[in-house]
Amino acid sequence: MNPHNKDTEPDEPLNNWPRHTHHPDTPVNERGRLTNTLKLLRLLLLTLAVFAAVLSFAAALAGLARP
Repeated sequence: MNPHNKDTEPDEPLNNWPRHTHHPDTPVNERGRLTNTLKLLRLLLLTLAVFAAVLSFAAALAGLARP
């Protein structure tokens, strides 16, 4: 890249992140993708269940504190 001429294209691309997560000729592992999605969904549901349990416990304690 010529530092004096800003209009020219750089010799190397500025974004050197890969454009594809896998080689274009390699098929995508759909079963692995589905497994990862189900794991994340299960983790999300577990987190929501724990959050609901904590909220109900806090509500029960708040109800006991009132006369």
